[in-house]
Order: sequence, then C-alpha cells, then structure tokens
Amino acid sequence: MGKVSGLVLETPTGEPAETLEVQGVFEFVGVHPNSDLVKGLADLAEGGWVMVDNSMGTSYTGLYAAGDVTNTPLKQVVTAAGQGATAAFEALRYLDSGVCPL
Repeated sequence: MGKVSGLVLETPTGEPAETLEVQGVFEFVGVHPNSDLVKGLADLAEGGWVMVDNSMGTSYTGLYAAGDVTNTPLKQVVTAAGQGATAAFEALRYLDSGVCPL
C-alpha cells in the first residue's frame, strides 16, 4: 500500500495550481449531524446535534448518544469510540438499576 506524499491544489476553475507536499491526510466527511431519529424525543442543539451530558445521556431518560451526532466539540474517530464505550457502560448501568421499564 502506498502513502500520501502530496495534494494537488486546484484553481477555482479546476485547473491544477500547485502541489503541496504532505505526509498524511485527515478526511473531512461533513458537518451535518444525522439526528432525525431523535428529533422531538431528545434535546438538540442549534445545528441538530444531540445534547449529551458527561455520561453521554440525553434529555430523554435511558437514551444515550455518542460520536459526531453529539454536541461535543471534538469530532474524531477516537473520541467517538470513547464516547461509545461510555454510552454503552451507562446504558447497561441504567438497565441493571431496575429503573428501566423493560
């Protein structure tokens, strides 16, 4: 497998302008959260991000969220993985508490 060695920068008309030497690239996939599933159920921040607390809990008791859909500022895979672990732990704790109606 090869590695990235540079990026070809283009002019506004799409013509190559210059090559920028780099050793890596972070892919940017978007800024719009896919939170329609919980719209009207959990509180959303301006822009549609799901509001969570430190335990990844939402305003709806027993509902947890993690990753780029949340209102947390750092949008990286490693952050989402940590949030997912926290949300899973807290959801299990909620289910084991006896409070959950399920």
